[in-house]
Amino acid sequence: MQQKRLLELKAPNWKEWAFTADGSCIINKENGSQSIGAGVYHPQSNKITTVNPGGTSNNITISRAKLAGIAAALINEHTHIATDSAGALWLIRNSILYDRQRMKRHKHAKLLKTIVHHIQLSNYTIHLYKFKAHAGILGNEC
Repeated sequence: MQQKRLLELKAPNWKEWAFTADGSCIINKENGSQSIGAGVYHPQSNKITTVNPGGTSNNITISRAKLAGIAAALINEHTHIATDSAGALWLIRNSILYDRQRMKRHKHAKLLKTIVHHIQLSNYTIHLYKFKAHAGILGNEC
């Protein structure tokens, strides 16, 4: 009699993905100062990339940090990117599918344009995933 597997991974290749995090604690190794930004964690290589989301006073938002993490993952040529932000995925989807004039006036238009540019020019299919926030996902918690 075969034993039935009780637990099965929904994504057995998850270590190949890049996980983005917003609001990450970034510590400057030179002077010990702390700032808030975004991060990209790649479990297979155990590489962590911190990202300064930039922006000006009227557009420094959590959404910007989430988009900056996704942009950094794309710039580093990751093809499987996981985020806890349905809102960021919605913005990217709308930027790709709908009238660019609508998104042109968005406060993060330049960042969205960078993301769309990298997706469209990639030689590989880009996979974007949504995962549950604050559930202890390695790479998503400070």
